[in-house]
Amino acid sequence: MFCPYCGNENPDDAKFCEHCGEKLGVAEQTTPEPEPMPKEEPVADTISTEEIPKEEMPLRTEQPPSGGDFMPRDVPIDGVKWLKEAWEIFQADVAQLIIISLVFGAACFVLGLTIIGSFATPGIYAGYLIVMIGYLRNKEKLDIGKMFSCGWEYFVDMLLLAIVGGIIASIASIFLVIPGIMVIIAFGMSSFLIVDKKVKFGDGINAAFALISKQISGLFMFALILIAICIVPAILGMIPVLGWLIGIAFALVFSPVLVIAYYKGYQEIYGDG
Repeated sequence: MFCPYCGNENPDDAKFCEHCGEKLGVAEQTTPEPEPMPKEEPVADTISTEEIPKEEMPLRTEQPPSGGDFMPRDVPIDGVKWLKEAWEIFQADVAQLIIISLVFGAACFVLGLTIIGSFATPGIYAGYLIVMIGYLRNKEKLDIGKMFSCGWEYFVDMLLLAIVGGIIASIASIFLVIPGIMVIIAFGMSSFLIVDKKVKFGDGINAAFALISKQISGLFMFALILIAICIVPAILGMIPVLGWLIGIAFALVFSPVLVIAYYKGYQEIYGDG
């Protein structure tokens, strides 16, 4: 039995072509007909209608995406632009952004009082990022309740990313502070990959290392900018009471601005959504 679609030979009792996968039953009944014209028309119609499913077949059999599909693009890192855009967004909605950052910071502080509780912070951080992405991308409400409930499916990957990133950043900081901050920036953007594109922990690490290797000079400059912004509040924070209040106020403002700036960088480097 020959397939009328691809022309290859198949066993006589075959119901589907072993080469192209087309059904042979209906088509084989039409091929023995002696008149050529009636045979050509159904074949032509069948081919034209079956072409579309064949082209769409890879979409149905597509494998789940891996981190290798989300390697950083070769685009310049512009930390000044990201921070400027983040500041404009923050100014337009100061109250909501400060409130959710305050609740997130307070939750992390309370959980951090115990060793077991500190291990739960990656799940809340994942929820915080999800809420922020929805707010920045789709203008969704900054839902505090959602922050505590929607990030737990990413808990393991976020926890492992935080542990590995923290170890590498600590080692890098032994030599200089700036390399440690560069690692934190790269791993911070991999956090967005995990919650937004469902990239696994190992692929997130690969993406972070790829970003460092490709954009070492850009990350270096971005780290310098962050140090310049934080150095004065850090010095003032050493002053008892007043310095602590200044540090808290700075954190409430800078934390959401930094997360928004990270998201702006994530959009350009890895693509949005």
